[in-house]
Amino acid sequence: MSEDLFWSAAEGFVERDEAQPGTIMSHPCLRTPRGGRNGEGEFVAMPYGDVLVVKLTAERVEELVGDGEGAAFNLTGRTFREWVTIETRDVERWRELIEEGLETARRRTGG
Repeated sequence: MSEDLFWSAAEGFVERDEAQPGTIMSHPCLRTPRGGRNGEGEFVAMPYGDVLVVKLTAERVEELVGDGEGAAFNLTGRTFREWVTIETRDVERWRELIEEGLETARRRTGG
C-alpha cells in the first residue's frame, strides 16, 4: 500500500519536527511545520493511489517528467505545474524526493 510506503519514507522528517502530518483534498499529506496560506504548513507531499505526489519547482517537475521518472499531476482536468507523481515504489527514492520537497517549501516560504 502506498500510504504505508509514504509514511515509512516520511517518518524521520516527522520525528525531527521537519514536517508534520496533515490533509489536503481529503488525503493524508506531509506539510512543513509552519507557514502556508492558512497557517497549517506548506504542502510537501502525499500518497495518491499507488504513487507519490510531491510539490517541487515547475522546472524540477519538467525535468523529472522529461527524464521519464515522473508524470504531471492532473486532477479533474487541471494540471498542477509544481506537482509531480512518482510511480517508482522505492522508500529511499521517496525519502529523497520528500526531502527535496521540504527544501523547496522552505525556500518558497523563507523558512
